[in-house]
Amino acid sequence: MHVSEIYQNNAPSLFGVWPTSRTFQRQPLAMFATQGEAEAFAQQQRVALKFTDALKDYLGEDWAKVASSDAHPNDLCDANHFLIEAFAAVYGREPFFPSDVELGHSTEEMMNRDCDTLNAIWDASFALWREAGGLTSTLNA
Repeated sequence: MHVSEIYQNNAPSLFGVWPTSRTFQRQPLAMFATQGEAEAFAQQQRVALKFTDALKDYLGEDWAKVASSDAHPNDLCDANHFLIEAFAAVYGREPFFPSDVELGHSTEEMMNRDCDTLNAIWDASFALWREAGGLTSTLNA
């Protein structure tokens, strides 16, 4: 079973907390100023989970090195490739980069927002991976 399957069955409630016993990324809804912020957070969590599943599938047994902090995923593969694919799957498009601004496909503000989002997704993913020791043993059972 993949982390995303757990997420689909136990998605964050509208109240902003995970309805399961898992502790990662619990966020009370009160911390969000707007519904949009809460939805953005939920989307970032979905990308983080898809990203994690893709890395786990690709790395196989080497995933344990990432989950235990013995290796950074970029030491084992081009993790950014998987991050961009996960972003595109959730947001329906690839993130904007400087070349998109140069070509007139996006504004600098749009690119900066996507960069901030990608950084937030990395942070969420790392938090998830630190708890992956417990998750992996549960998922592989």
